[in-house]
Parts: sequence; C-alpha cells; structure tokens
Amino acid sequence: MDNHPSQDPSEAVWSMPNWPPRLEKIFVELLIDEMKYHLDVIPSGFKDDAWDRVCKEFNQVTGLNYDKMQLKKHLAILRKRYRIVKPLYNHGGFGWDYRRKMVDVDDLVWAEYIEVHPEIKPYRKWGCPIYEELCTIFTKSKATGKYAISFGGGYMSRNNNISHPRGNVNISDGCNKRQLVQPSSLGPNKRSHKGDENSNANATSETRTVSASSKDAIAQKDDLYSAGRCITVINGMQGVDRRLYNGAMDLFQSPCWRKTFMSLKCEKRLNWLKAMLPSVS
Repeated sequence: MDNHPSQDPSEAVWSMPNWPPRLEKIFVELLIDEMKYHLDVIPSGFKDDAWDRVCKEFNQVTGLNYDKMQLKKHLAILRKRYRIVKPLYNHGGFGWDYRRKMVDVDDLVWAEYIEVHPEIKPYRKWGCPIYEELCTIFTKSKATGKYAISFGGGYMSRNNNISHPRGNVNISDGCNKRQLVQPSSLGPNKRSHKGDENSNANATSETRTVSASSKDAIAQKDDLYSAGRCITVINGMQGVDRRLYNGAMDLFQSPCWRKTFMSLKCEKRLNWLKAMLPSVS
C-alpha cells in the first residue's frame, strides 16, 4: 500500500496521487463502453466477466497492472464524488466557466454555500472534468424496447440476434416459443369476468388512495423550503429594503435558492441575500 502523508484526507475523494485525471478519463470511458453490452446495468452491477474485460483493457491502454479490486475501489470513490458534486451542477443559479469547465460563482456566495455544504469545498481546487461521464455510469438509462431480453451478459435485439463482445448468436423460433393459453368465453366465465372487473375497480381505487397519500407526504416534506416559509422569514428580518425584498421574491422562484436560504443561520441570511443581489443591495 502506498503512503502519501501530504495528501489531505478530506480531498481523497477529489484527487489521489495514483489516479491522475488522465487515468480517470480512460477508466470511465472503458466503463461506459462496457455498459453497451448490458441492458439497464450500471458498472456497480457488473459481473466478474465484465470487470475482467475492463481491467484487461485498462492495463493495456495505460501500461499499468491494476487488478479488479483496485478498479472497483476507485469506482466507489467516484460515486462519492458524483453524489457530492451533483447538487452543485443542478443548482441552476450559478454561472459556468467554459475555459475551466467548472461552476463559476462569487467568492462570498461560495463561502456561504460551502458553509451549508462543507463537503464540496475542494471542488474549486480540483473541479470535476468527468462529471458528464459520471452521470452516465451512475444513472440507469430508461428502457426503450430496443433490446428486449438480457441473456448471458449480452442483449437480444428485435431480430432475435444476441449481441455480445465475443460475437453474435442467432436464436431460432421453433419449439422455444411459449404457447399462449386462450381463455374460454363460454357461459360460467361471465360471472368470473364481472368479479374481475369489481376487483380491478377496487384495486384502482386503492392505488389512487395510496398515490394521493404519497403526494401529501411529499408536499409536507418539501414544505420546509416552500416559498411561503421563505416569505414569512424575510418578513421578520431587519435591514431588508423594498428593492432587496423584490429581488428575493425572484430568487425564491427557485427551489434550490429557497433551500439554501432556509438552511443558512439566521444571522447569515441578510448577507447572503445581498451577495446574491449585488445590483439591488
């Protein structure tokens, strides 16, 4: 095991001496390439044969001799980095530095932000140039129907060909087809159909009730950061003039800004508003 006493433990999620950005870029691109051969499976769900291929190709490209466990361990680190940086990229209120490919924000606003989210502090030093790739490898894609059946580590397309890194196999129809059972429509089944309709109606009613309850629960959870709560808080604050107040109303249109505002300590909120609205403060 390598020892790096100069490495700040708090920055290990962002930068490791034996994993420079060039290696991370190669690693995530190989993972994305391997995902093409697995239906609705992200790298954390890869089986050993998939990891064997990724490991072999990684070592061939880089000239290193890493094993599967080292790659899996770094995948876990990348997942932590992704979870930390995702809210920042989804914030919506920050600028973007196209040259450095990083979120761009005023120093004062950044200081307020990292007070609420201290784990994001190293971002300004290291950035996250592979964020788009991380979104791909940690987000399951929605099924499109293009590949209907997952089989043996490959996938079946509409023409019944199983595609796999090691070649294609054709599956004939023949005796492998399941026989469909045709329901009878004669006399006694009429009562059964009526009973089924009543059961379906009851199930639908129960589903709607559960759905409504879920919506109510979500609304209660989000109420802590509602616009109404923010307005109630700002109405009780000292030092908020009309222009700052109106500007705050615009900020509160964003759920992210509302959450940040409500998460700040009471004495920090006025300075935060002034930093966010320099043209009106």
